[in-house]
Amino acid sequence: MDPLQRLILKNQYEILALLDPDNRDHELALKAIDSGYELEIQTLIENASIEPVSVAVCKEVRSILDMFRNLQNSLRENEADKSLIKASLFPGFDGNDESSHYSYALYLLEDKGLWKGLKNREQTWNSHHSTLDGYRAMLTEFESVTGFPYSNEEVERVLAARHER
Repeated sequence: MDPLQRLILKNQYEILALLDPDNRDHELALKAIDSGYELEIQTLIENASIEPVSVAVCKEVRSILDMFRNLQNSLRENEADKSLIKASLFPGFDGNDESSHYSYALYLLEDKGLWKGLKNREQTWNSHHSTLDGYRAMLTEFESVTGFPYSNEEVERVLAARHER
């Protein structure tokens, strides 16, 4: 790490120490930076680094959310039976194995407040099981559906694609 980068890092921790004076970690980080403890500095950097979520993943999440919203809205328009409405509830993404999809969906749904009408299962966006293969199969089938609102049969066909993979 060059001196300018260390200075910038130090300034950031000085600001954090002022904003959160009760957090001893900021003072420890400053001491490590001032003392030049490279292992400690590297740990600070690694703890702050997050892998970016790709544009492709972001677009896929948006497509999946749009699909579920459109399916659910169609069923509301068609006054579908309760079992079909229940089948259209959005299970979410797996927080462990699909963490990029899950975190971006949370950002869109909770932080930004988008897709307000989207109904999910069990008041959580975490499916607790892998969902992407099924959603991708659904998206393929969904591309063939035209003319909103979609018929109940079309919605059933899209929902069934998730289980036929």
